[in-house]
Amino acid sequence: GKTRGLDPGTTLNTARVILHHFFNKLGIDNPVKQVPRLPKFRKRPVAYPDADLQKFFGTCDDWERAFFSLVLATGLRRGELQTLHFSDLDLARRRVHVREKPQYGFLPKDWEERTVPLSKEVAEILRQHPKAPNCPLVFPSPFNSGNRSSPSYLHDLCKAVAKRAGLDETEWHLHRFRDTAATRWLRAG
Repeated sequence: GKTRGLDPGTTLNTARVILHHFFNKLGIDNPVKQVPRLPKFRKRPVAYPDADLQKFFGTCDDWERAFFSLVLATGLRRGELQTLHFSDLDLARRRVHVREKPQYGFLPKDWEERTVPLSKEVAEILRQHPKAPNCPLVFPSPFNSGNRSSPSYLHDLCKAVAKRAGLDETEWHLHRFRDTAATRWLRAG
């Protein structure tokens, strides 16, 4: 079971992020970048079986297909997906840029701005994904026009799609899509 309290790595990393913002706000060169991260105690990733993914995607609407295809293809984190702008998508070159978004208080984990490749299929799905009027977000909230989707909405959406597909929704989590993406990359070499 889960032990009470936070993993020491999580506590240290939270402090690092707070101090990072503090030094950046003051415009001081950030000494926190030199502090090493403590490793987190993580369980082995458990990938979704292909047959379950087929059922899951078989019941998705277009918005859900675009969102979950992107997660599965790229392993982007929830905060990265919530703050993704159409300007971050380079569909001609089939890649997505993960960038800092100060307007949302978003900073990529470990301050790691990066570029992630996309498959031809996912680039095509995203090419057809509709833009909300006057909104730069790729996946804005369906309830609050122009704003980010909430973490709870994305979490509940994952479970709702699984339930519609006749899968055990307690087994379906957004983070497990990241684990599945990583497992697939390892298999692909």
